[in-house]
Amino acid sequence: MRRIGYVGLLLAMALGLGCNGRCGAARPLGGAAQTSGALGEMPPAAAPATSATSEDTWAQVRIAQVHAGYVHTRRTVTRGQVHTQAQSLLRVKRAEVRIEMTSLSVAVETEAGQPLSFSVNTSGAGAEKRVTGQVGDGVARIEVTTAGAAHVHQISWPAGCLLPEGLRLRALREGLQAGTRYAVHVFDFETLSCQETAFVVVGTENAPMPEGPLRAYLIRSERQTQGGIVQVDNWVDGDQRPLMFQMQLMGVRFETIVTDAAAALQNHEGPELFTRSFIPAPRALRPAERQETRTYGLQSIQAAAAPQLPTTLEQQVDTDAENMRVTVSLRPVPPGDPLGTPVTDPDVQPYLQANAWIQSDAAEMRALSVRAVQGARTQGVAAQRIERFVAQYMSSEDSLAVGYASALETLHSRQGDCTEYALLTAALCRAAGIPARIALGIVYAENPGAPLPHFFGGHAWTQVFVAGHWYSLDAAQRGFGSGHIAFAHSDGDPESLMALIHRIGNLRVLSVE
Repeated sequence: MRRIGYVGLLLAMALGLGCNGRCGAARPLGGAAQTSGALGEMPPAAAPATSATSEDTWAQVRIAQVHAGYVHTRRTVTRGQVHTQAQSLLRVKRAEVRIEMTSLSVAVETEAGQPLSFSVNTSGAGAEKRVTGQVGDGVARIEVTTAGAAHVHQISWPAGCLLPEGLRLRALREGLQAGTRYAVHVFDFETLSCQETAFVVVGTENAPMPEGPLRAYLIRSERQTQGGIVQVDNWVDGDQRPLMFQMQLMGVRFETIVTDAAAALQNHEGPELFTRSFIPAPRALRPAERQETRTYGLQSIQAAAAPQLPTTLEQQVDTDAENMRVTVSLRPVPPGDPLGTPVTDPDVQPYLQANAWIQSDAAEMRALSVRAVQGARTQGVAAQRIERFVAQYMSSEDSLAVGYASALETLHSRQGDCTEYALLTAALCRAAGIPARIALGIVYAENPGAPLPHFFGGHAWTQVFVAGHWYSLDAAQRGFGSGHIAFAHSDGDPESLMALIHRIGNLRVLSVE
């Protein structure tokens, strides 16, 4: 069971979806819990403020009905600008190791909802990140800093891409008439991109509040992600102020419930989430079997959200409705071209570039790469030497307290689980001129004597492009085997873990051949 497991739930994404730009002081409908009764009409939008005003919202975060943290949102209007600040704290457990994550985001917009700038600071679980962005002329200039290294890039900012205030104003314009549908592009602070999100006003329903059902308006949002459709149920009052939101990840219910500060800040135990990423295996797989070609029968629990698994030289996928047959073969990495051979394939060239999580351009990374390669002459041999080097370089003790540290942070700490191994391996390969990416999926594992002794757990490993194909390396597992099933590929960003999280919650392994 060593060095596997999903890491970092990226709950900042989930919490941001929960507010949907409507954060402000909540007003219950009639105060006490109700089970029926008519709701008042939405009042007209308030006139723009001429002096500084401020609204605060406190919300309790619950995961699997366990209090796990809080979100504190403050909306301030001053000098013609709206500042929306969201501060969150989250505690979860991985195999009884407590992980604490904090986030602080600030969006600055005009009173008409025109985006101006944003910033995000996240820390905890062994990693820290700061993002700043300036919006203008159809682009956003974004600077991402991790492990003291800053990376600057630009993204397209389509007309109509909204930050929280703009989304709040759009929701007010659309109103609360049942059946109302609209779609907007919303800037996502996790993926750092504008994502199309569809909204529908379902109507009035009983919000399942902890103290009892409360009649409220239900607005449902949906967004397509790498892992499928993310659906969020938002309950709001007649002024479109939030009361509660719910979503499902890995079959687990995530909630934010608007409350007072005292209730939001009370003791946060945090749930145990590690084992929720496990998929039962139909039978045990002997070590020798994991060195032979294996075919797996997979089934989607929700056919509408059936994933499209990638096909590579190592992995062949046949899909029939919600059922899939995945055949995994071991392909030794060939010698390939001499080190230093230019990469001309435009689809592969991006996997040579440094980014905020794979800092292959850092001087320390380049020096360690030279040390790891040890005079290898070809790309394939160099990649295999890097795999062995990382396996020995990292601490012999698992560090489940590390959520998602960058390659440079891992170079310094030598700690982490599968994702830290994968990122460091990829960074050292890129520093050596070998294209590398992160594979996300599941791997067979065993825990004799446990209630679930044979299972597939969420996992990450590295793939390198050599001699025209992608080949897998796995420093954490001391080598790639046919017990690996890839769900998605990534350039190293932690946001891609959402694909893994959603797919784990929607798959069964029915057979092993």
